[in-house]
Amino acid sequence: MDEGEEALDAEGLRADIYKQREKETELKERIPELVTVSIFAINIKDIRNTFCGKYQQIIEKEIKLISKRAIDKNYDITTKFGEINEIIQKPPKTIEDVHATAEYIKKIGIEIEKRKLEIDDCMRTYDICSEFNHEFSNAENDDKWKLFGAPQRIMETIEAQTAILEK
Repeated sequence: MDEGEEALDAEGLRADIYKQREKETELKERIPELVTVSIFAINIKDIRNTFCGKYQQIIEKEIKLISKRAIDKNYDITTKFGEINEIIQKPPKTIEDVHATAEYIKKIGIEIEKRKLEIDDCMRTYDICSEFNHEFSNAENDDKWKLFGAPQRIMETIEAQTAILEK
């Protein structure tokens, strides 16, 4: 990537993967396995396969980059939800703390909606990885589904904490 170029997002990388696959197919079509020069048959299959292997390496690295971005984005969003959860569950010591927490709970709906959009974007990134048959570890899959359910868990926490604050 040259200076000044922006990094491709997951959709851009997806499109580039398909472009690399097309280039590999074109290369296989344009370069034969065997070339006959006069009375000599020259085997260029190894050279062709080497170049095709380069395209495969690019594709593999782009898929790994997409998966890394999904994992990193998941971590960032999960951390933000953890901070929200921590603020909501912080036990109040004074009446001002009760009031501050109640106000925070009233305003947090907008923040959760923003995070839902981020979660949807992250899930699309995971879907792109699935499209290319990328396997995530069990822990990474668990993290994916925990992220998917994070807004619901926050809403349950809000309901529980609201009942506590009313007392």
